[in-house]
Amino acid sequence: MENSRKEKIAGFSYVSIIFLIFFFSCVIILFYRNTDVVASGQKEYDIAKIEQIGELRDVQGQAMIIIDSVYSRIRHFNPEIRANYEETEINFLLNDLKNLYESHTWDPRYKIFLQFADCCEMWLTDKKEIWSKKNNISGFTRNLEACEAGIAGQEKVVIENDK
Repeated sequence: MENSRKEKIAGFSYVSIIFLIFFFSCVIILFYRNTDVVASGQKEYDIAKIEQIGELRDVQGQAMIIIDSVYSRIRHFNPEIRANYEETEINFLLNDLKNLYESHTWDPRYKIFLQFADCCEMWLTDKKEIWSKKNNISGFTRNLEACEAGIAGQEKVVIENDK
């Protein structure tokens, strides 16, 4: 009986030691192993993201000057005044905005610069076309009035000749 009790204590101590070794090895594997590697990789990723956001903000700050300039130049652009240098300057500024996207095509956030440049380009084209159409309409109106005046004059001559 004494032997059986000693065997029970020895078996219990072996099982307890094996359980404790297994428990501590699991704790080490789960919580302590490679925590620095995973955390440092995540930290580097987060730092890179923050730097990209900061770079985008810097580029946006620099581009705002160009954007404001393009907007005000197109707004005050008058196609009636044939100043080719103004249109050329606007096109250069629009190309600068497009180049911001071209240098960062992998980042979809930079596409706003391309879209804004395309929108302003369409606005400039529309402004020139509208001016051209208004100019054509006023020319046609003048021609119509001259034609009506000529017809009215001829009618008077015909009426006077008939008398």
